[in-house]
Amino acid sequence: MISKEIQSLVRPNIIDLKPYKSARHEFVRTKNSMLFLDANENPYGKFNRYPDPLQTRLKNIIAHIENVSPEQIFIGNGSGEIIQLICTAFCIPRQDSVLTMPPTFSLFQIIAQTHEIQNISVPLTKEFFQLDTTSILNQIADKNPKIIFITSPNNPTGNSFNIVDIKQILNYSKGLVVIDEAYIDFTEQPSFKHFLEDFSRLIVVRTLSKGKGLASARIGIGFANPEIITILNKVKPPFNVSTSNQETAISRLKNTDEINYEVTEIIKQRQWLMQELSNFDFVVKTYPSDANFILIKVIDSNKLYRKLISNGIVVRNISGYLHCENTLRITIGLKKENEFLIESLKAIENQ
Repeated sequence: MISKEIQSLVRPNIIDLKPYKSARHEFVRTKNSMLFLDANENPYGKFNRYPDPLQTRLKNIIAHIENVSPEQIFIGNGSGEIIQLICTAFCIPRQDSVLTMPPTFSLFQIIAQTHEIQNISVPLTKEFFQLDTTSILNQIADKNPKIIFITSPNNPTGNSFNIVDIKQILNYSKGLVVIDEAYIDFTEQPSFKHFLEDFSRLIVVRTLSKGKGLASARIGIGFANPEIITILNKVKPPFNVSTSNQETAISRLKNTDEINYEVTEIIKQRQWLMQELSNFDFVVKTYPSDANFILIKVIDSNKLYRKLISNGIVVRNISGYLHCENTLRITIGLKKENEFLIESLKAIENQ
């Protein structure tokens, strides 16, 4: 049963939608003892069976690690699919709006435009890339956006937002608040999944691409109250995450010591790289980072970008983003890769 509060946010045509269900749904937990002749599968081959549509084993492992209920978890084919499904389920095209805070993850705006949803933009503060809370609350009061997207730590700036500011937005908004925590593994900031019981309209989005090192497996995770999960399950593709990707994720998540070691090494390399980058004359500013990348402001980003390309190094030139003139975003690589980057920059400086 969906509460009136959540039901008021869902697109009317989704409320009575009957989701696609294979005959397999009700037998997921007992599949090893059943003879399945229901889905027109080829009886031969290692991957001949459709994947578990509810990702039961994977959800149980994540629930144990994150100390949440499996009913509070949604698994997507990458976090991008989750963001898209949220818009599909809750936003009426040409009527509803979302609110974003640029510079931020550009996919929010792309998905909104694709769904013909108005994007209300409230830029971050120019100097420190923090939330302009007063302007955000004013826009909420004036426009009542259906969804507010917040990325913390933020991409492409790398910084975390003030928790008090985010909680103020959560308290004030009448719509959904989606907090993208793709880079949560690299920060000491606590996760907002701890506030799920306090805010029924909160959705926390994660990915296994960053801290867990599974970018090619395309596993996104959504944490929300079970009513929202029920709505998302209505609109998701029936078999949206492959068996091999589910198994890869399960295997990886069991190796917590290995994951923790890798994250620690990335953070160490981040600190070393930030110190090294600050020594170059053409680096105007090195921004603080809670992510697995560093944003730097340079004298001429286009020129430096081209020179790095000629040295076989690809970074991200994000000078076209708001407040990001002459900036480059550099992902933290292996120790030897980071050292090669610094040596290449030294050679460029001495040219």
